[in-house]
Amino acid sequence: MKIVTLILVLFLAVAAQSNAQSKKYAGQLEQLMACKSNPKAGKFLIELRRTGYISTTYTVFDTISYFKLRRPLKVWNFSPVAVFGWQGGFEKFFDRGPGTSPPEMIGIVVRESLADVNAKLQKLGIRNLDVEQAEFDLNGRSYHSKAPLTEISCRERF
Repeated sequence: MKIVTLILVLFLAVAAQSNAQSKKYAGQLEQLMACKSNPKAGKFLIELRRTGYISTTYTVFDTISYFKLRRPLKVWNFSPVAVFGWQGGFEKFFDRGPGTSPPEMIGIVVRESLADVNAKLQKLGIRNLDVEQAEFDLNGRSYHSKAPLTEISCRERF
């Protein structure tokens, strides 16, 4: 009986720690995506990889790296399935493509329609984000499906 109790206590402690970590990362992502300053995705995404929330990229497009989420995060009223971003100075983390670099950014990919995402953001009073239909599915292929997949991001403002 003592072993079962100990295992249960350990399980609950690990679950509580995981939940606290998810809330911490969700809060940090919300702060970065609030776009009150230019987003800095590098250290944050490296930390997500270090802790197993993301692994390697599933696609890199125009130097922007996309990562599937391996653990759930709740960002505002969204349940993202992926995160993406780019920041200069992190060449070992972000793959750099040819040409002019994109603005520094951070964002999420959600399984919701463009209209639903815009409505939720408006209800939250958030109006300064870029919202667009995803160009790629979660395997990095061109996305041509009736199932919604939408990107929400904060991009550097020059």
